[in-house]
Amino acid sequence: MTFSSTISNNNDNPAKNKSVIIIGGGIGGLYAGWKLCKNGFDVTILERQKFVGGFSASISYKEYKIDLGPHYATFPSDSPITKDIFEVIGKENIIEIQDIHKWYRSFYKGKIINGFPTIYDALFNLGVKSFLPGLLSFLLSRIKPKKNFENSENYFKSLYGQYLFINWCKPYLIQTIGTIDVPINYAKKRFKPITFKKVLHKLTNSKSKNNSTKSNIKKRKYIDCYFRDGIGNIINSLVTEIEKLNGKIILGADVELIRHDTEEKILKFSKDNLTHELKSDMIIYATPLQITKRWFNNLEQEKNIIKNSNFHSIMVFFGIDSPKIFDGWMLGVFDERVPFFRIAQQTFLTKTVAPPKKSLLSIEIRSSENDPLWNENEQTISKKVQYSLNQIGLLKGEKIDAVKVLKFRNLYPTIPNSNDESENKIEIDSITKSKNEYFLGIQKMDSGRLVSDGDSSGESDAVGGIFTSINEANNLIEKIISDNSN
Repeated sequence: MTFSSTISNNNDNPAKNKSVIIIGGGIGGLYAGWKLCKNGFDVTILERQKFVGGFSASISYKEYKIDLGPHYATFPSDSPITKDIFEVIGKENIIEIQDIHKWYRSFYKGKIINGFPTIYDALFNLGVKSFLPGLLSFLLSRIKPKKNFENSENYFKSLYGQYLFINWCKPYLIQTIGTIDVPINYAKKRFKPITFKKVLHKLTNSKSKNNSTKSNIKKRKYIDCYFRDGIGNIINSLVTEIEKLNGKIILGADVELIRHDTEEKILKFSKDNLTHELKSDMIIYATPLQITKRWFNNLEQEKNIIKNSNFHSIMVFFGIDSPKIFDGWMLGVFDERVPFFRIAQQTFLTKTVAPPKKSLLSIEIRSSENDPLWNENEQTISKKVQYSLNQIGLLKGEKIDAVKVLKFRNLYPTIPNSNDESENKIEIDSITKSKNEYFLGIQKMDSGRLVSDGDSSGESDAVGGIFTSINEANNLIEKIISDNSN
């Protein structure tokens, strides 16, 4: 069976009768499809899943609208892309968030604190009982500081001492990275030596601690925002615009074969146990690099998607019969007793994603093939999570009236290898050697920012995966339009 589509174009449009297949219906693929449709291209988007948007989607479940991925979106205020996206979504659906970083919380040492736990919190969480052994441990580590280290754990202990390593450094690493076993070079880059003078400065300036989460988040020309019906509002809006422009979106399409050696691209995919064929002038791969590789004979292939060292994710969503569970939008959990490492209170950003006077929690668990929890069923996982929420005092008898458990493989990236970037470039170059074939896929997963990945100088901002994907798609489409105008 052959799918075909036509689109009416102006006679002077250089894109007239130019057809494009986009493989992957994530945020980047959809934005690329929309821009191409607007410029007269005949666009077909193929998505393997039964829904588009990937981790930028929101799904409806029992009167709740559940975000699968990013917790909010950031856009440069003066970008033409921002203007386009806001017009597509509609101003009435955009919720600008002021000082979102103020509302990040941590569960640390049995209580909820503002921002990330600091050395100050570790030293004073139990008063004298924590301060004296912490300070003594730090001072002892300064007597004979080491220069060579067998592993990262020895390095951390030499910086902070045994007490602060166990009570601050270790839980921080597990919460933010998922492991304490990090490369020495990475440890030295992220964790700098501290002096006794710096410790005293921290202790005598405790008032500044309340603003620690926004110390690198100065007033810049960015807009933090959320959408009225969840982050997936951006996906729904793009789909509507693509369909208005006669673009096609085919769901449940598993691409099996692509002919790269012909002037007209030939692609075969299966859907509903039937094989279909598409022909087009161009192909855009809006899929992760490791997935894209399987359609190229000249690259190392692996039919059953990638096996790598990334962490898996278990996401547990609770609809709770209470208007608020904690005072904030995100709670980082620094407690090894519980399986999850962070909780997003989605209803803190907008009440329209849940029924009146109810809360929607997104609870994230890092996992792996060796984790017994990964192979458990939904009921067992949700019971364990509920028990842990009760154990740390977040739930106090509230009724849970909706539960959804989702599992995703290879979602949370581990520490990147220094050779990854150069190896990826070689593979991408191999993909784009084929005429009229373009790579737009992500090279690493963005699972949603917390506060900022900016450096300590405040000069670098993390705009997150949504804008990054859109911006990369926009750059590629401008190139394609330019090439077809000559």
